[in-house]
This record gives sequence, C-alpha cells and structure tokens, in this order.
Amino acid sequence: MRVQETQAEILLNFSTLFSYPTEKMHINRSCEIARKNMKAINSEGEKDLEFFQNYIRKHDIGYLEESYTGIFELNPTIAPYVGYHLFGESYMRSIFLSELKTRLELYSFDYGSELPDHIAVLLTFLSKNISSDLAKELVNDAIRPMLNIVIWTGTDPEEKPDNPKSSNAYYYLFNSLRKFLDKLEGIAVIYPSTGNYNTVKLNVIESISTQSDGPTYIDQWISKGENKNA
Repeated sequence: MRVQETQAEILLNFSTLFSYPTEKMHINRSCEIARKNMKAINSEGEKDLEFFQNYIRKHDIGYLEESYTGIFELNPTIAPYVGYHLFGESYMRSIFLSELKTRLELYSFDYGSELPDHIAVLLTFLSKNISSDLAKELVNDAIRPMLNIVIWTGTDPEEKPDNPKSSNAYYYLFNSLRKFLDKLEGIAVIYPSTGNYNTVKLNVIESISTQSDGPTYIDQWISKGENKNA
C-alpha cells in the first residue's frame, strides 16, 4: 500500500473514532488499523491512540454512547466542530460554514445531516480527496489550528494529554490526530515560530459564472472577528 493510501485509511479510521459510537467492535477495529498503519509510516500519536483504544476496550457500548454525548455536547472546549473553535458562535463561523459547504459540493461530497465543519465529516472528506488542494487548505488552515486550540488553549491543565492524571480519553484522540497531521507527508506545512494558529485563509467564492470555466475566487483572510485582505 502506498503512503498516500495508508494516510487516507488512517484519516478514515480517525473519522470513525470521532463519530458517535454505534458498534464497539467496529470502533476497536478502527483503532487497531490506525495504530498499525501509524507505526508503519508515522509513529507520532500512536501511543495516544493506544490510550484511547484501552478506553474503548474497558467500557461497553452503552457507556461509550453516553460518554460521547456528555463530552461533546456538554463541554464546549472540546466540541468536535472546527468552525466553532476558530470563530465561536459568530457571523464569521456562518461565513466559514457557507464557504465550506460550497467547496464540499464542488467535490460532490455528501456530508449528510451533520454540519460540514464536524471533525469526522472533514476527516472523511480528506480520506477521499487527500491529494486535493482543498485537503491541504483544510489541514493547515483549519483543522490543525482547531486542534491546537482544543488541546492547548481551552483545556483544563488537569485534562491535557501530557498530564498523567487526565481521564478524558478524547483529549488523547485529539492529540493523536494532531501529531499525525503535523507530520502528514505531502500536505502538512511547518508553521513559522510566529505563526498565528487562530487564523484561517479562505479563498472566498464570489460568484459562479456560467460564462467561465468555473468559480471566481477572491483571496481573503478571515480571522477571529475581522476580515483581512491577503
């Protein structure tokens, strides 16, 4: 299996793990496959994923379902929505969601009934379009910044993955994904030391003209609370 295909499979496994749990055997199998593939091409984050798998093995599906709902619906600091962490509940997130929907539709990607900025939705998209320009844009300018916010900004110090007392297994899952994406071959870029992780670059679609070969784009920077022209 080529590296890119292995990366795509890992991303799809992560998507399963960030989705609402419905079958314990399927979740455990996704963990197992992701860990095996990560050891082969990118060992970063494999230990965090092992911690999460031990959590899955320890509890029955009823507990996992209840825990998932409690963690993600009652704790906004770990919400699985990329746009929420980047922009909060503001009009900027509305713009982000609108532009994201347009992009996903250009790839004929069906995100179902879930909001398009759900981490599981975006990971599924990446797994199917890993070599696309949009994949690179989403990984570097949206998902990685979101993961940094979740793990290092909005996290209770006692719940951070590097704290041995942390009991929230999903922090380990977020951390495992962060480490994997930070080394994603052919996609991840190295942030400059002065980089602004809270800023997202979007090529905002202004219009789709029937007279042209495709959509017209405006390069624009969208950051928390303000617009900045590129």
